[in-house]
Amino acid sequence: MRDYKFGELDSDDYRYFCSILVEKGYIYGILEERNLRGKHGRTTKGKSIYLAHSSADKGVVRMIHDDLVTLGHNPWLDEYKIGVGE
Repeated sequence: MRDYKFGELDSDDYRYFCSILVEKGYIYGILEERNLRGKHGRTTKGKSIYLAHSSADKGVVRMIHDDLVTLGHNPWLDEYKIGVGE
């Protein structure tokens, strides 16, 4: 990507920058929601939750797993429940 001066954006560049801003807002919203939920403490009625995911989503699913455990639930994540060779 090149450096831009005010008024030099073409329509493709403008759409690209808008998509980045939308994604930033989406990510910020997710993180803020996680933060607010975590502040309200553990639940007394934890649920068993199966976390289905693809390999590409593994990092995000690990974070979700940890959040659910922190909130008092019992999430099932394959790497924590299945040993090597099973």
